[in-house]
Amino acid sequence: MMTLVLMDYADLDNHIALFDELLGPSQAENRETRFDYQVGRDSRPDSLRPGREFLMVMITTRNAYFNPVKFSWFYHSVPDRSGWFMTSLSLRGMALSWINTSLIDQLAELEYLDLQGNELSSFDYSSYTEKPFLHTLNLSGNLIEVLPNGLGDTFPALRVINLHDNRLKRFQMRNLLPVVELTRLTLSSNQLVEFDLEMIADFSYLKEVDVSDNSIESFDYELYNPRLSRLLLQNNHLSAFRLAGYLGELRYLAIYENNISTIDWRQLDLVLPNIERIHIWGNQLTELNLGQLSDGFDNLNELNVSGNQISTVDLTDNCSNLELLDLSCNQLTSLDLQQLPQSLKQLYLQYNPLKSITLVELPELELINLYGTRLQQIHITFTHTVEVDETYPQGQIISSGCTKIIIPSTTKILPN
Repeated sequence: MMTLVLMDYADLDNHIALFDELLGPSQAENRETRFDYQVGRDSRPDSLRPGREFLMVMITTRNAYFNPVKFSWFYHSVPDRSGWFMTSLSLRGMALSWINTSLIDQLAELEYLDLQGNELSSFDYSSYTEKPFLHTLNLSGNLIEVLPNGLGDTFPALRVINLHDNRLKRFQMRNLLPVVELTRLTLSSNQLVEFDLEMIADFSYLKEVDVSDNSIESFDYELYNPRLSRLLLQNNHLSAFRLAGYLGELRYLAIYENNISTIDWRQLDLVLPNIERIHIWGNQLTELNLGQLSDGFDNLNELNVSGNQISTVDLTDNCSNLELLDLSCNQLTSLDLQQLPQSLKQLYLQYNPLKSITLVELPELELINLYGTRLQQIHITFTHTVEVDETYPQGQIISSGCTKIIIPSTTKILPN
């Protein structure tokens, strides 16, 4: 593991001392330094004084990776640290439990800070001077339980915050104010039980919020945001889900692997007029009734409700652009394909206790999967001849025109 750092040859000893100071004594003991080659005189960078000799030095540190593209130091002399021009710092995967934050505070031009994959239990920026250029902060894969107040005050230019895989139990969106241009907030794989999501209206550039894999039990919000396109809430403890407001740009909603028993589809259609993908598999829904809507979910092209308890389905006159519908692993005993959208290309019904089904021809249909059902016979009313493509011990693949159908090996095919 290495980094290539442009260093002033005359101040080499001071440079090595700086790495020792940044990483601490325990990490510095594992550092090895060797000289690679001399760059020679270079006056191109504005921040370098012409006529000085510089040396390209390769520094190897235990479990460390410094990206040579993103990690550049340009400064006049080490003792005068006000001359530093450092835009990116990566200390990823070094198992650090401590870092000299006061040293980081002196990097006034910092734009990118990556501390992923360490053992930091805290990251105290409360005493920092404002970092007006820092746009990306990656603290994922640490042991952080609490973030001090003033995150937005210290880093007002933040666009990406990654706090994945820490030990946070609460996160207050107000702690990010007055950040204006935040686009992505990642809080997945923490221990969150509270999250004040309603404040996303104050972050008009926000495109993605990920609070998956936490312990949130209820979701009842009125949300407004002009750019939010991805909302990830999967694998929490949600038993209630209610969404009001207006999220006109939301394209993907993930609420799978929760304990949700009901969805207000009419309300959801009003809030998410341009939604394209909804994943609600692994919940406790007992019905999928969108027939009550008037021209609802016109932009929806993927709906996954597998692994629920659904026994009734009605999508009549709705979801006019739906291409993939996954109803596998539910409690369907029958299904009328005439109640499904004409746009459907893939229909997954495997592992339902289906006893009867009549397969009517849908113009765009490419695949129907009925594997693992209890069908004793199947009636196919397609215009094209039904042919057996492949058989195997538990199933067979048949086709009619452009449509392939996977059925149990014991299912009898009735003639048209």
